Amino acid sequence: MENSILEKEDKYIKDGYKQIYPNDKDIKVTLLNWVSDWVWICSAFQTRKLSLREAFKNKGSKFLDVEDDYEDTSNLKLRLTNSSQKQIYSISDIFITDDGGELIRLTTKTTEDYKGFVQKVDKIYFDINRGRLLIFLDKNFVSKKGEKIMEKGLIAIGAGIAVFTGFLTGLGEGTVAAHACDAIGKNPEAESKIRSTMILGIALSETCAIYGLLVSILLIFVY
Repeated sequence: MENSILEKEDKYIKDGYKQIYPNDKDIKVTLLNWVSDWVWICSAFQTRKLSLREAFKNKGSKFLDVEDDYEDTSNLKLRLTNSSQKQIYSISDIFITDDGGELIRLTTKTTEDYKGFVQKVDKIYFDINRGRLLIFLDKNFVSKKGEKIMEKGLIAIGAGIAVFTGFLTGLGEGTVAAHACDAIGKNPEAESKIRSTMILGIALSETCAIYGLLVSILLIFVY
């Protein structure tokens, strides 16, 4: 099955790879686990982790959805089909882009990084002779579940910043106490007035730390 984008300048095509997705020949790309279709690369409506809105918005796109029982690529096969042809190839290795955009070999260990929410596929290259599959992910796409994971991370950062106000309050209260002790040492007869003023100042400044604590609790347990 001929590749439709061989004319483009591309370092992977020069290395013997063919771009099988996207293509302009209506070639369907499917990964097979022996005789059954695997949910690794599937159309939007076959991806359980996409919302209905995401599925309609990205109709026709392909997504990465790693199975929990992924073990090895040795049993996987690649099926390319269109209206008149069907070809099946053995897959020896799968390489996929990580968070930094670098290609890494997919193993049982590295698969853990791709579980949790689906990721949109940008391009797929395949080397027929070596049986190597290269999957490039779209960095601009984040599924609804992925957005929730990102939101939790931002909430944790916000809670940490809110609690940090307690650290600044502690520094201020320590400075007040130090100056109060110094003042009492210089003016023992004014000890009661100095102590009262110190306690009032510390109490007022403590409200900032309390507000920060309340905000962090609300962020963690309410949102």
